[in-house]
Amino acid sequence: MQHAGNLGVFPNRPLSTYKINTNYQDEIFRTGMMQNHSLNYSAGTDKSSQYFSAEYLKQEGIIVNTGFERYSFRANSSVNIGKLKVGESMALSFGKQNPELSGGGRSLITHAIKAAPYLPVYNSNNDGGFQGPSSSADGQDAENPVRIQTHPTSINKTLSVIGNLYADLEIIEGLNYKTQVGLDYFTFDGNTFTPSFSDDSVDGSSTHAQNYAEYGRSHTQGQTLIFTNSLSYSTTIAEKHNLELLALAEKTENKSTNFGGSARNLITNELVQFGATTPSIGSGSSETNRLGYLGRVNYNFEDKYILSASIRRDASSRFGANNRWGNISIGFFRLEYC
Repeated sequence: MQHAGNLGVFPNRPLSTYKINTNYQDEIFRTGMMQNHSLNYSAGTDKSSQYFSAEYLKQEGIIVNTGFERYSFRANSSVNIGKLKVGESMALSFGKQNPELSGGGRSLITHAIKAAPYLPVYNSNNDGGFQGPSSSADGQDAENPVRIQTHPTSINKTLSVIGNLYADLEIIEGLNYKTQVGLDYFTFDGNTFTPSFSDDSVDGSSTHAQNYAEYGRSHTQGQTLIFTNSLSYSTTIAEKHNLELLALAEKTENKSTNFGGSARNLITNELVQFGATTPSIGSGSSETNRLGYLGRVNYNFEDKYILSASIRRDASSRFGANNRWGNISIGFFRLEYC
């Protein structure tokens, strides 16, 4: 106990106070249980294939009122129709998390270590039902870690979609055209509600209190689309000269939006919405695009001498109109003896 030698303070507290022996680390830590269930299916022939999986994961955190839950699904398939091959892959997941919270700019564990063991966790006479310290008698500023973690309600929800669709056509022997579209989409929703509370100490003083209910929400949404088209050619001449050519064009589109708001002085702890008071709200958005071209030549003679050259040119909307294009990849040549 800090300030334990200050005999002018502790005589004011009843001796019955010190019969309590609270281990605040035991109060916030627990054994976390985990369960994981999965279902898989696959099938195929010489011209087609399919795969599907579903998974459920639930993980309890080792800190009370924390945990993670996720539903995820995967599917991919491909089919050959003559010289055309078409395929797709998709991954979808839904997540929900109850995170570890903090108070006063300090971690939950810091408060648990500093909290006085002679203070009880709960006090039914206080708003919120939790006990708090007296800064004059207890000589420390730790908040009740159980109240920090369990009094608010904090839930984060996520959605993720990752997909890819492609078609590959053999025009003539050795010459292939491939087109592909990729998607990466996600959303994040964070909601935190903290009812009013007052951690009055046993001597009637209040060291940590919030006489209003507070609600905060944040939402982020992002999307990336990638369009790729390529033309490739490979051939062997006189069984000694191996040649590979590639021309590729790619466009990337990025979009994101965000929203956040908080509100205080809600009418009651039961009415959790922005319309119950005057909220503070902010939002933003961004959009960027990138375009790139790639050319590559690979040549080898009897797998002994190798010659390779490539060049890439890219443009980005992040730069001004006069500086948008640049040689991001520099062309090079390599001659080796294997």
